[in-house]
Amino acid sequence: LTATGSLELARERWGEVALQAQAEERCKHVINALRNWIGWLYWQDVLHPSIEVGIAWLLEAGHVGVSEIWLYSRVIEDSIDTLLTRSRAEAQLASVRRNSVELVALHAAVAEAQAAARVRCSFGDEHGGDTSATVRVRCEFTRGASRVVVGSGGESVELRPSVYALFGPNGSGKSSLLALLSSCARGGALP
Repeated sequence: LTATGSLELARERWGEVALQAQAEERCKHVINALRNWIGWLYWQDVLHPSIEVGIAWLLEAGHVGVSEIWLYSRVIEDSIDTLLTRSRAEAQLASVRRNSVELVALHAAVAEAQAAARVRCSFGDEHGGDTSATVRVRCEFTRGASRVVVGSGGESVELRPSVYALFGPNGSGKSSLLALLSSCARGGALP
């Protein structure tokens, strides 16, 4: 980062990312608190009154006695808890399965990135002149849908210090080419 002069940009960007992560963590905390409150409200204002109304109907119809009210209430609450616990466990299992699939995909992407060839970059002038800022690059690079070929047929492209204009249609590889050239400053590690 120091070699390319983008250290301050990286610090600024990481600061933004850290603030964004903190904001997302706060949102997650608020959502979990809201979810717990809704769960409590659900039990207090929906399930308990429904259970009480159902048992009152059974009592009025003569299907249960007064001594059995607590037993029926407890059995119904335990049954609901069992159903909710089961559905939560199934949701957690689905989440674990999804996360394992994502980890396998991440592992494959990391292995592919580690196996990728490095960019061949050289600096300076091979003919004795002092043009230390001259860069010679030759490689092929695919980034997303863009395929960038710098140099072909064993030839390298030489870029001398100057001002260049880079233009082309969307998806033609302009950003990929700039990422490729900046990789020369990182020892040839592809972005």
